[in-house]
Amino acid sequence: MTPEDRVLDHYEHPYNRYIPTMQQPGFTICMNGAHTNEECGDCIRWWGRYDATPQRRIFGLWWEGEGCCFSQALASMLAEHCTAKRLYEVRLFTQDDVIALFGIDVEPGRIECVMVAYHALQKALEKHDE
Repeated sequence: MTPEDRVLDHYEHPYNRYIPTMQQPGFTICMNGAHTNEECGDCIRWWGRYDATPQRRIFGLWWEGEGCCFSQALASMLAEHCTAKRLYEVRLFTQDDVIALFGIDVEPGRIECVMVAYHALQKALEKHDE
């Protein structure tokens, strides 16, 4: 699969695009955050759960949003990439890491489209100290 096909696949068949409901037994939201690209209106919102051990490993990460192929595909890629990682590992993820994960060259005018999901996830993580 080419990197372009991978982006399109994540856009058309997103990973963990789901709004969790509070009616699920034993379900508690541990983190959430949202970000909107003021230039184009793309937005992503995250919900997540992590374990209560010192490891603080993410075991549930969900998102929903609206926007272009780039913003939606990257949210799907991040959900897949970050599930089962420790909170601090995800915090260390940089914008360069996001571009590398995305896998295709992004024009300067579209960087913010790719970064919407990353900024939203970082906002969710900001609320949780290690």
